[in-house]
Amino acid sequence: MDDKELNELFNKSFAMNVKLSSEYSVVAVASVLLGQAMRLFRTALSDDDFKKIMVTINETSNDVRPYDEYSLDTDSTLH
Repeated sequence: MDDKELNELFNKSFAMNVKLSSEYSVVAVASVLLGQAMRLFRTALSDDDFKKIMVTINETSNDVRPYDEYSLDTDSTLH
């Protein structure tokens, strides 16, 4: 996947997530997405690679920055 395709996928996914966040709790949407992402990783990766990516996600969690609160059509559950 090249950068253009990856950017297109990101934008489509973000638009859907914003729409879902206007219908459901932002935390609920994030929880469902995280669960689905983990199942996709589990399906596509070997056990060793799955464990490695989970460690990487944990180790880089402090680097994750929130969206601007005005980027999402949110309810009061966004922190």
